[in-house]
Amino acid sequence: MHPFREGNCRSCKVFLLAYAANHGQVIDYPRKNEEMNAAQENADVKQISSLIKIQNLPSRDAAFKLLTKQMKTSKDLNQNE
Repeated sequence: MHPFREGNCRSCKVFLLAYAANHGQVIDYPRKNEEMNAAQENADVKQISSLIKIQNLPSRDAAFKLLTKQMKTSKDLNQNE
């Protein structure tokens, strides 16, 4: 089941990041990673899961603070490219 009918992968990632943060976790998806790109192209779920990192935090507030910081850093890096 896909939570967004239009099939927007970025929307799915944001949804999953927010869902995880609500449960005190932060998911790190490597954006600039050739291994991840190849794994996604090949639909290699095992490889994808080995490249994704999950960090457990003591509270959802801490998770949302870290997630916000990561998203801001990612946005800043993308603007500099």
